Amino acid sequence: MELSFNRNAISAAFLPTLPKLDQDFVKRVFTDQIITAAKFGGLYTNNKNKPGQTYFFGRFGFETSGNLHRLMRYMFQENYNPDSSYQFLGVNYFQYAKIESEIRVKRTIDELNSIAFRANFGMAIPYWNSSVIPYDKRYFIGGSNSLRGWRPRGIGPGNTPKSSGSIIDRSGELLLEANLEYRFTLVKNFIESAIFLDAGNIWNLSKEGSANGYGVIQRATFLPEVALNTGIGFRFDLSLFLFRIDLGLPIRDPSKDFEKRWVMTKNATGNFSNYMRNESAVCIGIGYPF
Repeated sequence: MELSFNRNAISAAFLPTLPKLDQDFVKRVFTDQIITAAKFGGLYTNNKNKPGQTYFFGRFGFETSGNLHRLMRYMFQENYNPDSSYQFLGVNYFQYAKIESEIRVKRTIDELNSIAFRANFGMAIPYWNSSVIPYDKRYFIGGSNSLRGWRPRGIGPGNTPKSSGSIIDRSGELLLEANLEYRFTLVKNFIESAIFLDAGNIWNLSKEGSANGYGVIQRATFLPEVALNTGIGFRFDLSLFLFRIDLGLPIRDPSKDFEKRWVMTKNATGNFSNYMRNESAVCIGIGYPF
């Protein structure tokens, strides 16, 4: 169970000191709200990591909020209106459902080589008392454990251009992501390396959930808005923990104009030095990305 109560007062003199896009962001983040979430989930793993074995991990979670408030009003309020947004203690309460799942599969070829795969899915849907998802319940993508061709929150939702606003506000209601790695040992018990391929993005399910009108999922534009990157990484076994550094190289960037999304081409970047300087990303992490 989760209970979150937020009531905020934003100074009228403070907002005008911020750029317009940051003003909108502050208003969304510091919205008065109540979240009363009930969560259910489970996971399974077979813990098989020896050479010749296949390791499997599965995780599932479901979360919903605000149903009890709405049910009480439906049962006991004489003038109940199903189209109204109600408050509790003077604050809007969020009503939404959220479902998440993740699978990981790793095939250990021998003591020095393995192949690992992950698929990740998440979706959050507002309903009845809410038209949007709370900010901290939305999805973000990019970074050392996600699409490593972009920095955290450096891409999405959908085809949102980089010039549209702050990267802090790049969030969505739908997450689709897949990662593939070939891992191999360079110096036994000390240095490992990996060649990887990442794909995915986040989207909004409706215009109400979009902060700037971008990133609403549509059947016709869905596939071209899937971001792709490749790269190479190095992992250092320091006994107490595994230190990781990955160089991510974008292949397709949906934030660019349609004819320039394949960023490895000369038409998109001009030359290799421009590509490495402007498009690549270096990600640092502790432990394996998945």
